[in-house]
Amino acid sequence: MPMLELSDIDAFYGQSQALFGMSLSVQAGQVVSLMGRNGMGKTTTIRTIMGLIQPRAGSLSFQQTSLIGLAPFRIAQLGLGLVPEGRQIFPNLTVRENLVATARQRQGPTRRRGEFWTLARVYALFPRLEERQGSMGDQLSGGEQQMLAIGRALMTNPELLLLDEATEGLAPLIRTEIWSCLAGLKGVGQAILVIDKNVEALTAICDRHFIVEKGHLVWSGNSSELRANPDVQHQYLGV
Repeated sequence: MPMLELSDIDAFYGQSQALFGMSLSVQAGQVVSLMGRNGMGKTTTIRTIMGLIQPRAGSLSFQQTSLIGLAPFRIAQLGLGLVPEGRQIFPNLTVRENLVATARQRQGPTRRRGEFWTLARVYALFPRLEERQGSMGDQLSGGEQQMLAIGRALMTNPELLLLDEATEGLAPLIRTEIWSCLAGLKGVGQAILVIDKNVEALTAICDRHFIVEKGHLVWSGNSSELRANPDVQHQYLGV
């Protein structure tokens, strides 16, 4: 059974339909991408998964528990950790306070004893955060804020990590560091659903890809299949 499964989801903003029969799944330990041009429904999909938008049709489950009708905090408690678009760190808290504010040692189905994310482990992943641990959130660079947003999500000890625009607006060196971080997380079995525009990086790390166009799922497949389909990349991703 998939860890996360969306099936035929319809979602709306008011009377405007944004998702049309959206379906995707993530297996335990997989890294999966959700791709498409701006405004095509990627963030809406994430918001629907996290309970910020309630679907009007379809099914949505995480580890065989339906998420439909649940409040966002309940969904987070089930083991979903979100790195939102725009990072949304707490600007008036220090780096350390941002991290401990969400800290939760949660014993989940795929989490074994001794693998919890702690301050020390996040600092080992992102040494820059330890250097800046006394700095306020609004004093950080964009790259440092993204590291902090990822670290904050990891401190909830999620079964599934969701990243909305993982490297948008970051300098090339920082992007490389973020992709290296995600590869390391995959190496320890962390399931990840990631939105980004870097097809090369995504095909290097992801097990499966889903492409959305105007709220419709238009293609899915593995990295080899995506690399072999330049027409798909050009039509839906502008590559």
